[in-house]
Amino acid sequence: MGVISLLASLQRRLRYARLRKEEPELVDFLVHKLGVYPGSLELYRVAFTPRGAPLELGSGMKVTNERLEYLGDAVLELAVSDFLFHRYPTREEGKLTQLRSYLVCRKSLNQLSERIGLGRLAVGMTGGRNFSMRMKGDVLEAFFGALFLDVGFNAARRAFVDGVLRNNIDFAEVEAHSVDPKSLVYIWARKQGVSVQLDVCADPNDSSHFLARVFVDGVLRGKGVGVRKKLAEQEACAQMCRELLIEGDY
Repeated sequence: MGVISLLASLQRRLRYARLRKEEPELVDFLVHKLGVYPGSLELYRVAFTPRGAPLELGSGMKVTNERLEYLGDAVLELAVSDFLFHRYPTREEGKLTQLRSYLVCRKSLNQLSERIGLGRLAVGMTGGRNFSMRMKGDVLEAFFGALFLDVGFNAARRAFVDGVLRNNIDFAEVEAHSVDPKSLVYIWARKQGVSVQLDVCADPNDSSHFLARVFVDGVLRGKGVGVRKKLAEQEACAQMCRELLIEGDY
């Protein structure tokens, strides 16, 4: 180990010891569960702050985890996309989209948060506040939004893939039970008694791609672009599922 690496390792361990005095459970979770040495703890405290109970920062600003949740949603989707792309090198885009939709749906995130102990950590970090299963999924997204801001995307991606997905997901089961977004939209529409219309045309911004739009009772609910009509439809329906929190009975 070179001198620079040795100094960096020493600095990291000193910071770990200092931060652990403030929040031992949180820091141990980050280091031992996810393999991440945090730079600071304030972002993670915000990640555990639900709507309706804002946290007052040292500056006097009151914040909740909604913005981190928004960011974390994008971080997890990209991390899962990258993971699936390399795990399944011969799979078509449509199947990868189907698997991704399953892994980042609300039900899956709720379960993952519970399995890795993030829900219990949230309760401890907020003085015993009760977190519903849905709120635990929100915390997972916000937590990885905080992780991204603290240590960057590559470290956040590794933490989610190696610390969460690989240890808590049965991929054979995922493949067997995942439902493609288009089918999920039509199943949902039948249950809700609403009409769904899919329109597909050439993408005005790129003639080599197709643009799909999905409407529910005449209201635009999702858009998607793909090199084939089917792929564009799946992307549009996947966006609608995310926006309307449509989940399958997996």
